[in-house]
Amino acid sequence: MEQSPRDRENAPQAVRQVETAGDRLHGDPEQSFWRQFVEASTPQVFCQLWLPLQCRMLDGVRCAMVLMGPADKGPFTPVAVWPDAKMDMGHLTGAAERSLKERRGLLLERHTRPPADKPFPEAFHVAYPIEIEDKLHGTVVLGVDAADPTAVQRIMRQLHWGIAWLEVLVRRGDALASEQIARRLKNVLDLTTSAVEHESAHASAMAFVTHMADRLECHRVSIGHCSRGHARVMAMSHSAEFGRQSNLVRDIEAAMDEAIDQRSVIVYPAPEESAPLVNRAHRNLDRRHDSGPICTVPIEVNGEFRMGLTLERPGSRPFTPRQVDWLETAAALALVIFFSVYTIDYRVTAPTILEGVIQRVVAAPFNGYIQKSAIRPGDLVAAGDLLAVLDDRDLKLERVKWSTEKEQYIKQYNEALAKRDRAQIRILRAKMGQADAQLALLEEQLARCLIVAPFDGVIISGDLSQSLGTPVERGEVLFEVTPLNAYRAIIEVDKRDIGHIEMGQLGELVLPSMPGDAFPFVVEKITPVSTAKEGRNYFRVEGQLDQASDRLRPGMEGIGKITIDRRKLIWVWTHRAVDWFRLQMWRWRP
Repeated sequence: MEQSPRDRENAPQAVRQVETAGDRLHGDPEQSFWRQFVEASTPQVFCQLWLPLQCRMLDGVRCAMVLMGPADKGPFTPVAVWPDAKMDMGHLTGAAERSLKERRGLLLERHTRPPADKPFPEAFHVAYPIEIEDKLHGTVVLGVDAADPTAVQRIMRQLHWGIAWLEVLVRRGDALASEQIARRLKNVLDLTTSAVEHESAHASAMAFVTHMADRLECHRVSIGHCSRGHARVMAMSHSAEFGRQSNLVRDIEAAMDEAIDQRSVIVYPAPEESAPLVNRAHRNLDRRHDSGPICTVPIEVNGEFRMGLTLERPGSRPFTPRQVDWLETAAALALVIFFSVYTIDYRVTAPTILEGVIQRVVAAPFNGYIQKSAIRPGDLVAAGDLLAVLDDRDLKLERVKWSTEKEQYIKQYNEALAKRDRAQIRILRAKMGQADAQLALLEEQLARCLIVAPFDGVIISGDLSQSLGTPVERGEVLFEVTPLNAYRAIIEVDKRDIGHIEMGQLGELVLPSMPGDAFPFVVEKITPVSTAKEGRNYFRVEGQLDQASDRLRPGMEGIGKITIDRRKLIWVWTHRAVDWFRLQMWRWRP
């Protein structure tokens, strides 16, 4: 059976009447029970007082039960039972489950009535849900022994009005919770205002911890962040400067490490029934510096606990659970403040290749064949060292040919002189000059058969040891040589970041072979042409290394970072996502 529309319309009026009952009852000293009823501190106490009163007002009720729980979530458990809390009410669970499932009032007739000597010889079960603003908070179930269903319907209607008391309970509880949340949010917003009005991260952190110390009456509040695996204090309340190496700072950092490592809030002294946690560092902080009660809250940054907040207050005032909850909210706020005002060096990161400033190509001087080569890429060479030898047999045969022809021209020339044949003398003199030129060319080519290094350096390409006897053409590249005392970094800057790069910016190069060393460089050239490689487009940016090392070699690959300027940390972490979103909006915007 469902409630009538008229009942639903009159329900708010009943609620208003019930809400004023407490004010009327407080004026009568004889109504101590009613004052206790109205002033019940918990829903369980309220229901345990309300249910007997309600059942006595309804004729024929033999047993009853109230189930309540988190709105729309459950589980819904018994908070009040009548007439005896120790009695088993399992026979009422069927009606209760159906009422919660269907979210409506029910009148269920029992087909097999128990004997009269049983504890609950009821004939009907009445269930009515506690539903407020479309949220289900529980249900009330009655076992009724009535003569006919009409009498039971009257009981159900009266139960509807009585549940208005429970509605008042829930509404007052929600109002109290909302007031507490609003008060907590106001404190948090006040804390935010005091922190974000400063431009520098240190000033904001100082304002944050000082405001928190005043709010919670702490004599010292410290905030720190992890650096190289350990917490470092970045600000301390009421202390513009503090010694980094002081014993107090080291002990506070140890307490932060203790909370961050255990990923839990540590309260010292530990309250009763709290989870067992290691608090040795907190105990040392109290013993050495008379800190009193201590609370350290670890702060999660990007999935890892990277910051800590440590509070110390006088010994007679330990931290309450409510204050610890507020501290966790404030600590999360501290993270937002940290991201909003903390600035770091914004650097563009890109793959980088090391090249020599000078790269000399050793090419084939003429068409020929590879006769000998023992040099491979990576070999160090000095100026004049032999790199390869070309086959000179054809050149030597050609030299013999021209030498023989020259001798014949000389013999014919002498005969022409004897006959005083001036025309023949001129012709033979030209032929002898031609033979001399050919012989000179052959001598030069024979000399070039020995391919040598042009300067001291390293071979970066060219392995002819596996190509002996193969032909080469004039101008074909055989080797590439570069010196070892001058290098440049080739940074492959992504197209999304090229707009930040300018001439003269500073950067650093780190190589996998030397991860502990960073080599500084200066941007000296930006190629305005994009290159496609491995599915991405990049621009070639050249950087001049400030210093060289004997361990550097051309062709080494690493990671280069070019420093742009100082920007907010939150911008550094989110600017690419924001740029991508703007591009998509531009693409789809009409």
